[in-house]
Amino acid sequence: MNKRLEKIRQLLSELEDELEAEASTGDRDFCALELTLIIQEIIDDLQPLLSPYETAFYWYAFRHSIAKDGNPHVRLSGKALRRGCVKSSYSTAIENTFGRKGP
Repeated sequence: MNKRLEKIRQLLSELEDELEAEASTGDRDFCALELTLIIQEIIDDLQPLLSPYETAFYWYAFRHSIAKDGNPHVRLSGKALRRGCVKSSYSTAIENTFGRKGP
């Protein structure tokens, strides 16, 4: 009986190791052809409900999760979100030359 229990424990340990390895490498069953369907659903169903500000966050999260490697999980930080989608419009603005006389 003890040998059978040890064999069961060994098999369970192997299964847990395999599951952890699969979880760390992303979703193996993800098909790139599904990506177009996912994008269509986001645009048709979710985006009309969001403000432009919220939309920027959702697209950033999508870009760094499913669109990157097929893994539906993403870990975001405030710093990464500030860098990625909350940039000031003044940081890339061209100087306003209207109303100024020539050089």
